[in-house]
Amino acid sequence: MSIMNVVGAVLIQKNKILLPKRSDKLKKFPNKYEFPGGKVEEGESLTQALKRELNEELSIDVNESDIINFPKNELRTDKFILTIFCVSKWKNELTLNPEINSEIIEVDFNELKNVEDLLYTDKQLVPAILKFLK
Repeated sequence: MSIMNVVGAVLIQKNKILLPKRSDKLKKFPNKYEFPGGKVEEGESLTQALKRELNEELSIDVNESDIINFPKNELRTDKFILTIFCVSKWKNELTLNPEINSEIIEVDFNELKNVEDLLYTDKQLVPAILKFLK
C-alpha cells in the first residue's frame, strides 16, 4: 500500500490563525478544527495540491510562491505524510463550503495549542508552527 501525501495550510491573517471547523456532515472527524487542505493527487506537487484544495474548500486563490515551507513541518504515519505550510497572502474572499466546513475561528498564535478540537495530527505540528511564527 502506498503512503498518501496530505497537505494543509496555516492561514494567517492580521496575526491570527484562521481555523475552519469540519462540517458535521463529514464521515471523518466531523466538528473538528483543522488546517485546511487535503490529499495530493497524482502528478501534483505539494504546493499545487494545497493551492487547489484551498480554492475548492475556501474559494481563495493562493500563489504557489506565497506557500511557505518551514522546519519540521512534516508528520509521518504508517498511512500518510502530512505537510503543513504557512499562507498569509491570498486573493478572493474566504468563503466556507458548508459541505466541508461549518465555521471558521480566529485564534491568537499563543492560543493555538489550547484549541481542544483541533485534529490530532494537526495538533502534533503546533510546536513547529509556533516556533516558526515567533
